[in-house]
Amino acid sequence: YEEYKYSIPLLEKCLDMLLLCYRRSPKHPMILTAHYYLAMSLQGFGEYKIAHELHKNTLIERRRLLGDKNLDTIQSFIALAETCCRYRCLHGYRPHSGYGV
Repeated sequence: YEEYKYSIPLLEKCLDMLLLCYRRSPKHPMILTAHYYLAMSLQGFGEYKIAHELHKNTLIERRRLLGDKNLDTIQSFIALAETCCRYRCLHGYRPHSGYGV
């Protein structure tokens, strides 16, 4: 997808700016939101393995900061499941259920 080629550098710049703003709190919810969208762009670009790791880490931090009933946390659960499914379908990989989340 052509549009993802342009979104990834913009999201990386956004993350750099957010990290400068929130130096004392690198797990700020805004940074986690940027991580989520970067993972979605990577997934759209076909980088499922990297997207999976980023979705997994974002989910872990969202659960810790926001709790399981928060909509952003639920969104991360769905994104992680979708990434696992796409990666498995394309690469014949069957992920185990032990994600530590």
